Formats: sequence, structure tokens, C-alpha cells
Amino acid sequence: MSPTEWAAFIGCVIAIISAVYSAMRIMIKSILREFSPNGGASLKDQVNRIEARLDLLLAEILKK
Repeated sequence: MSPTEWAAFIGCVIAIISAVYSAMRIMIKSILREFSPNGGASLKDQVNRIEARLDLLLAEILKK
């Protein structure tokens, strides 16, 4: 292989690696966003609501 072909090959490898890195970074950011409260739409908010309802039900059951 000539130096030009090696340069093209290395450039393609770098481009593929950077594309995979960027895609993974975007996916990780969107996943982490679900675990922080944002006013009602995130997974964290839903778990908090379910936990609060469960605490209410438990309190009602223990009163009787």
C-alpha cells in the first residue's frame, strides 16, 4: 500500500471511531436524563410518585 492509501485508511478508521463515540455519547446522555427529576416526565419522577402512593396505602392499611 502506498502512503496515500494508508492515510485514507487511517482517516476512515478515525472517522468511524469518532462516529461511534458521538453516537454512544448521545445515547448515554439521553439515558442519564431519565434518572434525574424534571417535573413529571422522567423515570425518576414516576418512581417517586409510585413510592408516595405506596406509602399512603401502607399508612391506610396500618391504621385499620
